[in-house]
Amino acid sequence: MKGADIGIIGLGIMGQNISLNFERNGFSVSVYNRNMPPDENRRSAEFIETKCRDKRIKRLENIGEFIRSISKPRKIILMITAGASVDQIITELLPGLEPGDIIIDGGNSYYSDTDRRLGMLEEHGIAFIGAGISGGEWGALNGPSIMPGGSSNVRMIIESVFQAISARLDDGSPCCKWIGPGGSGHFVKMTHNGIEYGIMQLIAESYDIMRRVLNMSVNEIAGVFGQWNSGIGASYLLDITVEVLRRNDADGCPLIDKILDSANDKGSGRSMINAAMELGVPAPTISAAISARLQSMNREKRAEISKAYSLNAGSLTKNGEILGDLKESYFLSLLTVFEQGLELLYAASEKYEWRLNLADIVSVWKGGCIIQGGILNTIENALKQSQSLPFFINNQSLFQLFLNGDSPWRRVISVATSTGIPIPAISASLAWIDTMRSERLPASLIQAQRDYFGAHTYERIDRARGEFFHTRWKD
Repeated sequence: MKGADIGIIGLGIMGQNISLNFERNGFSVSVYNRNMPPDENRRSAEFIETKCRDKRIKRLENIGEFIRSISKPRKIILMITAGASVDQIITELLPGLEPGDIIIDGGNSYYSDTDRRLGMLEEHGIAFIGAGISGGEWGALNGPSIMPGGSSNVRMIIESVFQAISARLDDGSPCCKWIGPGGSGHFVKMTHNGIEYGIMQLIAESYDIMRRVLNMSVNEIAGVFGQWNSGIGASYLLDITVEVLRRNDADGCPLIDKILDSANDKGSGRSMINAAMELGVPAPTISAAISARLQSMNREKRAEISKAYSLNAGSLTKNGEILGDLKESYFLSLLTVFEQGLELLYAASEKYEWRLNLADIVSVWKGGCIIQGGILNTIENALKQSQSLPFFINNQSLFQLFLNGDSPWRRVISVATSTGIPIPAISASLAWIDTMRSERLPASLIQAQRDYFGAHTYERIDRARGEFFHTRWKD
């Protein structure tokens, strides 16, 4: 009897939905869930009994039966929480696997962990893939964006399997391409998540200005975001923002006004910033977005300080000019978020010799994932012309947007600062641009200070690069 085409471990929402996605696209699926808390075990049992009825999805009760139920070479996808649980399940799987089998980690594992696991498993003849999967529960069911990387010898198998269930663009191309060797797939997904953090913060800051500075109603703000959400500015995140703002609670009031202003995170954004710091790549917009989330969690302390240190700077009446400026500042900040993410991917590709194709990665993000949007078509075209960064320098229309939007950007920051509205991500984006276009920076003073107290030496502008000098400052 023929075994299942795919094995999936982990029956949380993502695991359930991706199982249904595979089955709908012609795959038979074996599923296995480790011992979980009673509520989760009950939900996974209900999933099998209800949604899997009359489908080619079979749940196995122990891991040995699960392994034997899958046809060779076995393709086993782990849809479990990143960290120690991944190592534990790999340890449990190993005794029953054979050379040629494939383990695929579909969670948000840190890329260096993926490198380590790959090396260990390849010693046993087992291929290992780190697959970034984006799209949330809807995407997992209907077609996610998938970023696989790892054991290159199984590339063709992995692409055929994942492209069958991934999102598709209007021209039919799948939102899944082979990323590269090692932990590159998970690195790209981690960067995707960092960009996601940045975009969400930019939208939130724009909302805050409209709400608290311009005194606009929630419904009016939804209308403005709806206008922004078209053409090159269209995006999944703007789309869902409009839906969120238009949802009323049972009493008819906007639900957003009832939601506690404390935003959680699962750590993938912080992982990206850690990687950026390790590689020496500045990502100030994304870093500001993560810091803003962390500050939001300390709501009690904020409430205490706000009572003692309030600012009565007043507000402005809404007008078309300010809203136009705000749209410009949002869109240009959005471009810097993508630029910072791509700079990180380029640096990682160089250091780890992954040979990443940035245009291909952007094309994978064009559908199925959280950061999909109209701007990605323009970014992809710019990267096809040249892989050099910043990408907006390579595209005349984008570069012109920066030139035209410079003054509106500064006006928005001035208005927010004068009225006491924090916009850390929008401000960090402009500061990043100002730094990049400054031929001379005060870093010369910092280097002089370092040489003074630590004899770290410095280079001179009137000598060749690579020639270092030290001054005996005390003398």
